[in-house]
Amino acid sequence: MPKIAYERIGEYVRTALQIVSDNGGALRSREVFREAGQRLVLDDYETERFEKSGYVRWTSFLSFYSIYAVKAGWVVKNAGIWHITPEGESALTLSEINFYQEMASKYREWKQNQ
Repeated sequence: MPKIAYERIGEYVRTALQIVSDNGGALRSREVFREAGQRLVLDDYETERFEKSGYVRWTSFLSFYSIYAVKAGWVVKNAGIWHITPEGESALTLSEINFYQEMASKYREWKQNQ
C-alpha cells in the first residue's frame, strides 16, 4: 500500500497556507479545501475514500496536519476561517520538505510543553 510522503504532506499544508495568503490572509475552511483540491495534482491513491469513515484520503491528511501548522503558530483557525500569521507567511518560502520538517518540529516542541 502506498504511503503519502512527508514532503507531500508539506505540500498539502503549504498549498493551503498559500491559498489563505493569496486571499487576503483569511479564508473559510471549505474554500481552502476546495481551492487546494484544484491546485494540487492528486493521484488515485490520494483521492480514494477511507472505507470506515468515507473521508477522502488527502483531505483527511490536510485536516490532520493543519493542526501542526496551528501549533507552529503559522495559522489561526477561528469559527471556520483560517487566518495566516506573519510566521506562516515566512514559512511559505520553505520547500515542501523543509516546510514539513519545521512544522513538525514546532508541533513536537508545543507537545512537549503540554
